[in-house]
Amino acid sequence: MSGALEQRLERVDGLVERIETATDPVSGAAARELVQIVMELHGDALDRIVGLVRQAGETGQQLLDRFARDQVVRSVLLLYDLHPDDRETRVRDALDRTRPYLDAQGGTVELISVSDDGAAHLLVQGASALTGVVEKAVREAAPDLATVVVEHQPPLVLLERRR
Repeated sequence: MSGALEQRLERVDGLVERIETATDPVSGAAARELVQIVMELHGDALDRIVGLVRQAGETGQQLLDRFARDQVVRSVLLLYDLHPDDRETRVRDALDRTRPYLDAQGGTVELISVSDDGAAHLLVQGASALTGVVEKAVREAAPDLATVVVEHQPPLVLLERRR
């Protein structure tokens, strides 16, 4: 995630927290209602945009694919549950992107499941450090997952250097 995007998201989190902890309950309620209405308006508009793009056939699908790869657009589509790819597809794509690195390190990864409640279960074989690489890739591809469980299986054969 880019630094500018992270800063904006952190600023939003800070402002939401200030609204939630406002000492004036009337102002806090009005601010929450305003944010909710703006979010609903944006969500409806984005839903229509995505629908129109889908109706454009192959060209629309290519555009949706570009949306899915753009970090800022992807984040907004995920916020409104409009990402063109489902969670499992995004997890599989993330694993496909990690495979060359895992192969070079003598490791493998297997997707066990992505459940409806937003839990991804994976199995990594190889060096224990590979679990962190896999988890990071999956969380970046599917930040809407509730949990990511990466089980680790050590390599079947451990080679040691001779002294």
